[in-house]
Amino acid sequence: MSGGRVVFAGANRYGRPPLEVAHGGGAYVSRTVAHGSANEKKLFAINRKLVKALQLEQGAAHAEFIKSDTDGEFYFLEMAARVGGAYIADVLEAATGLNLWREWAQMEVSGGRLSTRQLKPMRNEYAGIVLSLAKQEEPDTSAYDDPEIVYRVKKKHHAGLIVRSKKLERVEELLTKYAARFADDFVAVVPPLEKAE
Repeated sequence: MSGGRVVFAGANRYGRPPLEVAHGGGAYVSRTVAHGSANEKKLFAINRKLVKALQLEQGAAHAEFIKSDTDGEFYFLEMAARVGGAYIADVLEAATGLNLWREWAQMEVSGGRLSTRQLKPMRNEYAGIVLSLAKQEEPDTSAYDDPEIVYRVKKKHHAGLIVRSKKLERVEELLTKYAARFADDFVAVVPPLEKAE
């Protein structure tokens, strides 16, 4: 945001609700929402209203919504004045070429003003991530060798891949295939605590 208005936004969709992954295990999946779709347009509109209502003036933020199966409406869950986690910024960068951390830092260094160049994505593609806790301390993802893979997560006991394509269908195909393979190759499940310590 700059001057209280959204100057760049991206929309992603979870493959499964995060709470379901946290409690039931399996791979976390997220991918770009179809460009120009009704869902993307609605999410961008709600996000602009939210930014205005919360009087967010500058910087980065991410919001989460849930779409009702009953009425098809989006409902607000949360918003934070920071770049989203779980590699979502990396997925957005893969799809667009924009690094939100870098853009936010440049905005802060310049006193909240945008640089003379406008925030324009270098690409208008699709990207997604499959990520899971791994049984192995350093999981080997080299058997996953599709050319659409643009990033491999390097974190102990985590397996993760980010893919990019000009076609959303290809991203979805790869994420579906990888999530199933991850279940056999890597997935570790740590049950949630019964009560907070």
